[in-house]
Order: sequence, then C-alpha cells, then structure tokens
Amino acid sequence: MTVNSRALCTWFFLVLFLVLLVLRLDEKVLWSWFIVFIPMWILDTIVIISISIFILRHCATGNDPSGRSMLRKSYCVACVLFKVAIQVLVCVRVEYASSMAASFTVIPVWLLLVAVTVDVTLSVIRRVSPSCDTTTLLSCSTCPHVLCKTE
Repeated sequence: MTVNSRALCTWFFLVLFLVLLVLRLDEKVLWSWFIVFIPMWILDTIVIISISIFILRHCATGNDPSGRSMLRKSYCVACVLFKVAIQVLVCVRVEYASSMAASFTVIPVWLLLVAVTVDVTLSVIRRVSPSCDTTTLLSCSTCPHVLCKTE
C-alpha cells in the first residue's frame, strides 16, 4: 500500500468509528458496543497483517543481522494487541457494567503506557548517546554515529 492509500484507509475507519460512536452515545441507535468498535478492529487487523507481512519478508531476506528492525516490528504488533485488549475490555465494561470492575479495565492501558514510556526513553537515550553496536564495531569508519567516528 502506498502512503496515501494507508492514510485514506486510516481516516476512513476512524471517521466511521467516530460516527458510530456519536450515534451510540446520542442513543440514536441501540447497537451493541462491540458493533461500534468494528471499524477500529478492522483497522487493527489491517495493521497487524501489514506488520506481519513485513516481518515475514524480513525473515525471508535476512537483511538486518542485529535484529533491531524485527524487534521493533514485534513491539508494534504487541502494542496493537494491547490496544485491541483495551477496546475489548472497554466494550465489556460498558455493555455489561456490573460484571467487571473499572480498575480491571485499565490494566492494559497502564501496561501499554509503561511499554511506550520505556520505548521512548530508550529511543531518546540511543539518539543522545549513540554508540557502535557489534555489527558496526568491526568497521567503525562506516558507522553513521558521530561518537563512533571519534575513536
């Protein structure tokens, strides 16, 4: 998919979700909350499939021996799965309000926030103080990092 088609697909499903959400909140329709969240789940499925295709291509070609790109894509899949878990728990909570405590609903939210915080922190640390990894240590003259070039 090109960037424009991905953006158009994303906006379409987000607008559709918002329209269904507003209709449900205004009680114009009395659909189940699971039906309201279908556009978000379709979008999440598309994201998981596209990331999985990238991972499979990456495994087939074996371009990155350090595995950072593979780890990053696996992290993205995990975040999308956390998002789906959050959506399911929210649907269960609002559909069957008495069956689940609200504190149980937000557990995946806190786990996702911790994971994103750790990822952002590690990204900032890598950008502020880059160093040679094991693949570029052997040929540090080709390393793009400034600290690696000043040995």
